[in-house]
Parts: sequence; C-alpha cells; structure tokens
Amino acid sequence: MTVFGLGIDKPKVLEGLQTLGCMHLIPLQPPPKETEFGSSDRYEDAQKALQYIMDVPRRRHQVRDEAKFDLDQFLAEVQVNKQNQREAEDKRLFLTNRLKNLEPWGNFTLPDLDELGGYRLWFYQVPHTKAKHIQEIELPWQIMGEDHLNVYVVIVAKIEFFNWGLSEEGYPFHAFTKR
Repeated sequence: MTVFGLGIDKPKVLEGLQTLGCMHLIPLQPPPKETEFGSSDRYEDAQKALQYIMDVPRRRHQVRDEAKFDLDQFLAEVQVNKQNQREAEDKRLFLTNRLKNLEPWGNFTLPDLDELGGYRLWFYQVPHTKAKHIQEIELPWQIMGEDHLNVYVVIVAKIEFFNWGLSEEGYPFHAFTKR
C-alpha cells in the first residue's frame, strides 16, 4: 500500500490507520534481542499494552514515581483487563441477540426454576404450515404470537418436547431451543 502525504503528518496518519485496523506496520528489521524492557517478546508485550491503554476513552493518571511501577505486574493487569473486556463484550452481544430472538414471544420475565417446580418454559417457532399440529400437544402450551411465517409457542415441560411428529426435518424449527 502506498500512502501519500506530508512527512510531518506521517506518525498521525499511520497511527490512525493502525487504530482503524486498516493497516499493520511490520518493521523491516527484526526487533533487537535485548531492549530496556528485557527480551524482544517483553518489548512487544509492552508496546501492545501501551497501545491498548492509549485507546481507552477514559485514561487514569500516569504513575509518576518509577519506583512504584512494576512493568511485569502492569503487563499482567493489562492482559487481564483485555480478557475481561472481551468476555464482557461477548456476554453483552449474546444477551442482545437472545433478547432480539425472544422478541416474537412478547415482553416477559422468566421465573426462577424453583417457582416452576422443576418445569421449564420451552420456546418454539412453528411454521404456519405445521401449526395445525399444535392442538395435538398434551402438555400445557400457549401461543404467544404469530407473524406472516410462524406461530410462536411456549410449552411447559420438564424436558424439551420433541414428539411433534411434524416431519423428518426436525420441527419445531427454531434457532434457540432452550431458554
């Protein structure tokens, strides 16, 4: 890739492209075996940690007393923080998708398992062409909604209800079996 611009803007442009994830700079020379941080791996870890904390929207105050600064502890804390952030983002995405997937059944709060006496609520998305078979279910069930393609049913049972006899395609079709 070739980038044209003023030489004075080079560091800012390259940093901006790296921040966007559009470009990653690979040095022409291998990193020195020994640096002020020790090994080259430790140097790379320090660079990654610095980049990570520089990308944080709310920065904390810088440590001014070098005697109180432990680089190894700092690198470990940054690694733990990055992992915790990834896990929190994954959980948020999972919960957002789950809420979106449950929208057709309406706005509700799931009761605790002990409140249901060991029973669970099972959510099914049944195509209209198979909906006539819902009446054959002997367990407690309720149609919670429908749209132009599907009927949204909740069945109360201790184990997931598979005895639909609807087809060999494995109906009821739904992307999220257990809730």
